[in-house]
Amino acid sequence: MSQELYDVAIIGGGIVGCAVLFELSSQGYNCILCEAKANIMCGASAGNSGMLHTGFDAPLGSLELQTIQECQSKIFPILEGFDIPYEKCGAHIVAWNEGEKEKLQGLQHHSEAALINNSCIVSASDIHQREPSLAAGALGALYVPDEAIVDSNLLGICFAHHAKQQKSKILTNCEVKGFRGRTLTTTQGTVKATVTINCAGLYGDSVDALAGLNNFQIKPRKGQYCVYGKDTSHLLHSMIFPVPNDRTKGTVLFRTVYNNIVMGPTAEETQCRSPPNPDTDIHRILAQRARSLLPAIHHPIGSYVGVRPATQWKDYQIKKYPHL
Repeated sequence: MSQELYDVAIIGGGIVGCAVLFELSSQGYNCILCEAKANIMCGASAGNSGMLHTGFDAPLGSLELQTIQECQSKIFPILEGFDIPYEKCGAHIVAWNEGEKEKLQGLQHHSEAALINNSCIVSASDIHQREPSLAAGALGALYVPDEAIVDSNLLGICFAHHAKQQKSKILTNCEVKGFRGRTLTTTQGTVKATVTINCAGLYGDSVDALAGLNNFQIKPRKGQYCVYGKDTSHLLHSMIFPVPNDRTKGTVLFRTVYNNIVMGPTAEETQCRSPPNPDTDIHRILAQRARSLLPAIHHPIGSYVGVRPATQWKDYQIKKYPHL
């Protein structure tokens, strides 16, 4: 391999790695991206829901909220420039019992503190006017109008394509095996770069370990989805969230930009870092949950599974190591 010195080497070709590549190449940096698999967007990003969140429930002062807010300020002109399908369909966080209803006011205050100023609490009758196919029994909801859905896989590919037009390089089947100073040892030879950025997702801790770092551990979390045909699309107009807990937003009922209704994802701890086959029992549970929300929905057409790189920390992890 040529011993060209790149400004930046990016390890990992998921949505985060491709977004970093897009951003830096757009600023004129000479970049190279190394992806271990045969194609980009094939790891954790292959199981991405495509939900584009506003941060209504992200912890205040967190890196998660900061990055969501920055994304919200930049992403929509990019989507329109690439002609990527997206929809600001909004979300209802629905209370189904008195305990959940009592939490809605606090959730709205939290969203306002996160600078989401257009959320509002709606009544049970309002919900059913907006979502007439929703099951009876909802007591109220927090409505967040700017929650959106996007084709995240196409977005990652467009990020990468744009970067290649800016003369950045993308290597697939290029697993990083070693790290020393400015030199990465890969399955395709050595790569030299002034700065290296670890975006390796499910293998982020393994890549950090190559540099002698041990600041986080990947704790894979499996998420399964249940998918319905386009003939169901008229049954749903917004995302339907449960009232969230400290660990997860819960399983969500949403409609994709291609008009499939989807129920998911689950959040199950796993030791596997590659997506397993869908579990038939989980598929059945998701289908039952979908029907409990939309009684008219029937006959899912399939399911898929993703694995996301949770860590022992609740917040996102971005750190710099100038000494390396």
